[in-house]
Amino acid sequence: MNWRNTDPITSREAGVAITSSGKSHSLQQQCLEYIRKHPDETAGEIGDGTGLGHDKVWRRLSELKNNGYIVMGEPKIWNGRRQGTWRLAYREPEQSAMDLGSVYTPADKRH
Repeated sequence: MNWRNTDPITSREAGVAITSSGKSHSLQQQCLEYIRKHPDETAGEIGDGTGLGHDKVWRRLSELKNNGYIVMGEPKIWNGRRQGTWRLAYREPEQSAMDLGSVYTPADKRH
């Protein structure tokens, strides 16, 4: 579920559509790959660096955090404001982030 209980029905419908189409997963992969190469950047920097924009990235970062793939780093100034930075939840060998399930298994689910 990628919406809040307090969100309007249109937001819920959009959440279902982006998830069922696979678009959410694809955007998450792009964010993970960028974070792997550029740890400790803000959502704005990740949005700029991926070309996705802040509005698409911050939702995917929240999902990735909630699923244990990424954690917040130290805050830094971006666009004149202090903002949180993002990094992988743990270190992995140099691999592609194309398969969320095998490359970036959340730390609490690893064996």
